Amino acid sequence: MDRESISSTAVTSAIFDDLESAFSTEYMSDQLQRCLHEANVNPTEAIGKAKEVLESCCKTILQERRFQEQIPTNLNKLTKETFKILGISSESVNVERPEGRLIIGLLAHLAGVVSCMAELRNYYGSGHGRNAQYQGLTKRHACLAVNISFSLMQYLWETHDERREEIDIL
Repeated sequence: MDRESISSTAVTSAIFDDLESAFSTEYMSDQLQRCLHEANVNPTEAIGKAKEVLESCCKTILQERRFQEQIPTNLNKLTKETFKILGISSESVNVERPEGRLIIGLLAHLAGVVSCMAELRNYYGSGHGRNAQYQGLTKRHACLAVNISFSLMQYLWETHDERREEIDIL
């Protein structure tokens, strides 16, 4: 897939480039590129891929941080465990600080966004069979899903990267 075919989406090239270099594997690079490409040509596939790459990001972080339990397959539980292991869950916020309440609110909204991403994929993304009358969403919806997924992935990965010295990871 050439860069020209994926450049017309609303995802900023900086986030894409950051994610592609952060993961630096052929698999993840291919998945990120497919997300962008499909947003232009197949919104249903893009919405499914947006959820998949977010799952891959979370699974990679949990693996690198030597998560000891079975990795959840449910996106909501998967991101909750990722937030927890990164120390960005609402339980780890100091509510005595003035910004604590605001941070807890943002984290709650992020959890809500993840839940909506999972439901959006269930109803409008790839991965489930559809009846013959199925009508998918449009390119703008696909771009929204991809942008949300990429932004959240960037936040999670930067947090993971910033806190690498806190743990002994591979």
